[in-house]
Amino acid sequence: AASRAASVALAASSAADNSFSPISNRVNSPTEVASARCRISSAAGVANGTVIQHFTSKQALMAEALKQLTREFDAISEAAEQSPTDDPAARLRAVVLAHLHPALCRRERLATWFAFWGEASARPIYRRLCRARDKAYYQRMESLVRELAWAGGYAELHVHAATHLLVAACEGIW
Repeated sequence: AASRAASVALAASSAADNSFSPISNRVNSPTEVASARCRISSAAGVANGTVIQHFTSKQALMAEALKQLTREFDAISEAAEQSPTDDPAARLRAVVLAHLHPALCRRERLATWFAFWGEASARPIYRRLCRARDKAYYQRMESLVRELAWAGGYAELHVHAATHLLVAACEGIW
């Protein structure tokens, strides 16, 4: 399990510096894939066979790296959302500020997210993973905005439009 986690972490980091980039407009040759696996296994301090055992393809490894990034973001965002307060504005503020959390707002993490988002339009697996994450995140944000509108007496607030604006602003922070 530790070797799998190390491989995934290295793949995510490598995506940011293009040493094992998910971005490619061509099919990688078996030699290129083997070479990339060797770099990942060497950097992770595990045998090449370990990476092959856990991930049958470059895409499988990169998809797992994207899932790991999503889990990290969700854990921090959800923890912020669960802050012990009855004030919906304070919870919404905490979720927005979670985008600036030191574990998330680092050059290599942001570069990795951008690499996956850029690739999502060309790779169905990344598109599916990004879409699922975006949908869940939007629903959580909309729930917070709806709660804030109700608690604050903002009957005129268009919750859907306000949520779109807020999500766009949060993603724009990066």
